[in-house]
Amino acid sequence: MLLVNADFGQIVRVVAMEKEYHIDCYRCEGCGTQLTNEPDKQCFPLNDHLLCRRCNSEWSRFSGIQQPPMTDC
Repeated sequence: MLLVNADFGQIVRVVAMEKEYHIDCYRCEGCGTQLTNEPDKQCFPLNDHLLCRRCNSEWSRFSGIQQPPMTDC
């Protein structure tokens, strides 16, 4: 969900996983990619982590490990 500033029509926050994020803070926790509505940059959460599609796929392979691997996706 996007929260819009009614006065200026600008998106000011994104709601994901029942939390609010500033637009600039809505990034993949694996690689830092800005998450958007673009197909390869959408949010694919995993275990309460905001991830892009590629990092979600990579982290899913290590789902039995407590700390997901750091990736450069």
